[in-house]
Amino acid sequence: MSAILNKKIIKNYNSNLPYNEILKLSPISLVHFNELKPIAHTIIEYFGCNISKSSDDKLFLQTTSGKNQKISLNLQIAFGFKLSKMSGNRITDKLKKLLDINYLVKKLIELQMIYKEVYFLSKSNYSYVTDVALTNYQKKINFYNQSINSALLLSSSGTLTVFKKHYFSKQSQNSEHCHTTKEVKQLAAKTNKSWLSATITCPSNFHITPQSNSKSWDGKSTPLDANEFQNIIWENTLRKLAKININPFGHWTKEANKSGALHRHVLIYASVEELNITKKWLTHYTKMAYKKLNHKFTKRAIHFDDDSCDNHVKLNKVVNYLNKTLRNKNKTLLKSSEKVEAHAHLYKYRRFGFFGLQKSLSNWRLLKQFVRTDIKTKMPTSLKKLLIFAKNNEFHKFLLSPLKNLITKVVHECNFAKNKVVGFGFHGQEFIFKQRYFDFYEQLLNNLSLRVFFDIKNINFSSLSTSY
Repeated sequence: MSAILNKKIIKNYNSNLPYNEILKLSPISLVHFNELKPIAHTIIEYFGCNISKSSDDKLFLQTTSGKNQKISLNLQIAFGFKLSKMSGNRITDKLKKLLDINYLVKKLIELQMIYKEVYFLSKSNYSYVTDVALTNYQKKINFYNQSINSALLLSSSGTLTVFKKHYFSKQSQNSEHCHTTKEVKQLAAKTNKSWLSATITCPSNFHITPQSNSKSWDGKSTPLDANEFQNIIWENTLRKLAKININPFGHWTKEANKSGALHRHVLIYASVEELNITKKWLTHYTKMAYKKLNHKFTKRAIHFDDDSCDNHVKLNKVVNYLNKTLRNKNKTLLKSSEKVEAHAHLYKYRRFGFFGLQKSLSNWRLLKQFVRTDIKTKMPTSLKKLLIFAKNNEFHKFLLSPLKNLITKVVHECNFAKNKVVGFGFHGQEFIFKQRYFDFYEQLLNNLSLRVFFDIKNINFSSLSTSY
């Protein structure tokens, strides 16, 4: 445990503040409160008494200055927390959540934990995350692995198997992603595509610990904000390209900086002309994002490289570089990789993904899952060809085959849970190999299977967690 986290350096604030005083506090002020329930009560009381509806059913809030403000998703609640962050699809649903004391207290505690982490990271010599965040991540992963190893799975036929055999571990997911990126590279080469790589960085205000011995953090931005910053740039670029009928494909990774900020690596495959247009719009939206935060756009904000897929050596280096934190076997760098994982876990963002291949990729995963079940059944010869690709893990051959367009998903609709994909269809024939919801509920009644999910869902992780 670091010395900085053991010291009583936080001054405690009075929780019984009026709402107008709460509204003045910066987000980082949350770390100074021991009790958050009185804060939540004050917020609920204020909003409960000051929300009104106009004759045309529009909702308004009487502000602390006495003005009527139309309620929107950007409405500030407290500590930089906006209405948009509440769960619910409509504004009225979000307001109901806001007025729920248990929900609001939980949200404030989650936010406080984030700000405690960045607060202590800014005052320590740690990189990526504090030792507290890393220790809590390790404890949770260890508990998760123990639960997986001890759980049993009861099939609908009554057979008991070890759940671990059906579980796709994080290491397996990382390896699968790395392999698929190489398959996508082969697809690009066989379809005569060129490539463009880009690294998008965050402005200085997101860097919590000093860079080059120079402090630049604004005292309020968190990796949650850095993740949103990165997502806005990338999503705006993809949206613009779709409007002008450019549909590149490729993959991306998001990595934590040692300073706690984030950067994104992207590898894009398309024609040379399309890549030039993509580069233009990616630069444009990066500039816009920097400008919105009143930061100067420099060459360090985004870095590009490009070449033909014929240059195999150079392209291999780029692909391996994007996957470096997913396939790291170097013992000296293993600790850094674990910190990068802890960072992603704490701030709840995806570390890697694909674009331009979503439908094909989901169908491909279904075929691979079907192959692993080793189910023996009659099927068309054309489907057998696709299953051979899946068995050999040859994703690029699957993508090049027109037969892939004949695959459809079989979905089990359920009134008490989300709809579940239970198999696939091919030429009018259905292949169902996943259990439906009522199968799961039968198993749960027997209390023999899927116990791991209830262990993890119901465990009080606060009893396992190390405190700041």
